[in-house]
Amino acid sequence: MSKSKRRKNSNPPALQDSTDVSEDNRKIELSPLSLRQQTVLPVLALSPSVAQAARQSGLSERTLRRWLDEPAFREQLSRLHQESYELARRQLQALVPHFLSVLAAEAIENPDPSVRIRAARYAMSYALRFCETDRLAADARDLLAVLHDKNGNPETL
Repeated sequence: MSKSKRRKNSNPPALQDSTDVSEDNRKIELSPLSLRQQTVLPVLALSPSVAQAARQSGLSERTLRRWLDEPAFREQLSRLHQESYELARRQLQALVPHFLSVLAAEAIENPDPSVRIRAARYAMSYALRFCETDRLAADARDLLAVLHDKNGNPETL
């Protein structure tokens, strides 16, 4: 017996539903993209231009531009860009304490007063932006809570 039972669908394989159900009723995500499209997505996401992605992937620029016109391909590329951004954001966030330690050391220990002042300004600027971002995040959570109360729809959170 196979691991999954494919839902019956009269659409061609590339247009089938994006989920399958396994024997134990777990959803399995299926990609509407071809293997070639899936393979080129990371190259395209990391390339500064479509032309460079085409050269690196061995596909024509015309093919990539045609795929970029497809909503499913654009959506997957957008998701990949968002995941890359989130990864970079988390990595930078993890380094912030180290950066602040370096700035604090320069602000306290450097014999050059101009360096100490600049380091202190950078540290204060970051602290103010962090507080502002924290306040904006709290405001966004409050707005979502109000929307939830009005709509009674917990899925919007």
